[in-house]
Amino acid sequence: MNARFAVPILILLGTGAIAVLALRDRDPASAGPAPRVEESPESSTAVEFPEAGATEHQAAPVQAETAESALLRRQLIDILRQPIVGDDIRERMTRLVARREALDAFLAQLGPAAVALIVDLLLEEPDFLNRRRLILALGEIGSDQATDELALHYWRLKALGEEVELNYTIKALGVVQSPYSFDLLTGMIESPETTKHRWRFVEQLGGHNNSAQAVPTFLRVADSSTEPYFKNRSRAALALKWANDPRAAPDVERLLDSEEDKFVRQALCGTLGDLGDPASLTRLGSVARTDQNYQTRMSAIRAMSRIGGEEARKIIEERRENDEHERVRLEATHALQGMDGSG
Repeated sequence: MNARFAVPILILLGTGAIAVLALRDRDPASAGPAPRVEESPESSTAVEFPEAGATEHQAAPVQAETAESALLRRQLIDILRQPIVGDDIRERMTRLVARREALDAFLAQLGPAAVALIVDLLLEEPDFLNRRRLILALGEIGSDQATDELALHYWRLKALGEEVELNYTIKALGVVQSPYSFDLLTGMIESPETTKHRWRFVEQLGGHNNSAQAVPTFLRVADSSTEPYFKNRSRAALALKWANDPRAAPDVERLLDSEEDKFVRQALCGTLGDLGDPASLTRLGSVARTDQNYQTRMSAIRAMSRIGGEEARKIIEERRENDEHERVRLEATHALQGMDGSG
């Protein structure tokens, strides 16, 4: 019989209570290779954030700590400071997962009143994994104050050049699904200070439940005459697809006419295919016949197959027979099979 083991994890709370996380018995012989745990300097060194006054974006006024918030602070710190120690890497990984689950469960109970406390702990927390959970908690609370604090944290991280945590912060902004977060994301996209990260904000606004209202914003970002960074334009093209407003198809066609970057052109073709306007077949057919990049011609063929109809079929059959590149001819064959229901 193989030996089995179970590791209980104790989460000590500030009131003296102990939460025991019972961990499933595991069989070391069948567990497979141990997962690798990377040791990071971030886990033991606090990030030195600039003062809020270093930017024009200000945090909410500091309020006096109540007895209740002081208790919550102690309880959260007890969880955050649980040591990740053990005799082997599996045990340390198990304790790491247990701490994360305990932290997530505790944060899930908190509401808008805890925003200031979470921000305070975020700014002093040395472990980057814990900071990510605190950032996400602000997004899940989703109040206007939490949204403002996430935006402020973006500006702090931008000043430090902390790109990974900055990305987590923008994703947390995307978790918030409120009219206020819609306006804030729109403002961040339009700010001249966010050029490098604009595509990230576009991505989150594209996933907002009111993304259809952002079509004018996406069209502006996708325009090569006003947006120089191709990645911003490419993500805006995808956001136009997610917004799913067929009325935008003529504007997307005009963007395709002036766009020179092959990756953005491919994204715009895909957007036209998903918007599904048969009037776009003329423009897509021109791309499929004349574009110098064979992958862009393939994108146009896929887009036409999604729109469907006899005109699309005729153009795709022509490319199957006449395109100079084997992969384009193969793409046309697959597209026709898909239209026939045999792909």
